[in-house]
Amino acid sequence: MAESQPPLGFIAIDVVLHRPPGDPFNEATWPFPIIREKANDSTESQVVSGSSYSKDFIDRFVDAGQRLADRGAVGIITSCGFLAMAQPELAARLPVPVATSALIQVPSILSILPADRGVGIITFDAGRLSNTHLERLQHRPISLLYTRSNIRRPTPETYSEW
Repeated sequence: MAESQPPLGFIAIDVVLHRPPGDPFNEATWPFPIIREKANDSTESQVVSGSSYSKDFIDRFVDAGQRLADRGAVGIITSCGFLAMAQPELAARLPVPVATSALIQVPSILSILPADRGVGIITFDAGRLSNTHLERLQHRPISLLYTRSNIRRPTPETYSEW
């Protein structure tokens, strides 16, 4: 790792997870430095929500992001898809680029697909991931086909859904 490179910032929440290499939180994942800050008092149950986030919740992420920017981060990431709902506000309020969720890639992917095709999303909790998350990113509504507990394999009859 080249220490002379500027760091990527990571906003974490109050959760204990195994973070092996390949996970964005793990330093071994990246060929450049990563620095972390916690969004204080933000828990998994608050993040994994189908409801809009409160102003206080968003403010905690902005505070953590600002601390990262003040420490030299040239960009900021998180690792929970549900934070897609916070993407527009965090991007507007922080002084460096922010990527909260892999879901922010959906518009680019949709733009290269035929209009009758969609994007499959595997989610932690399909009961809480909703079109609200995607609408905040200005996505067209999609159907969530996969969940961790209910994997549905495509069949010739359902290929058009993919």
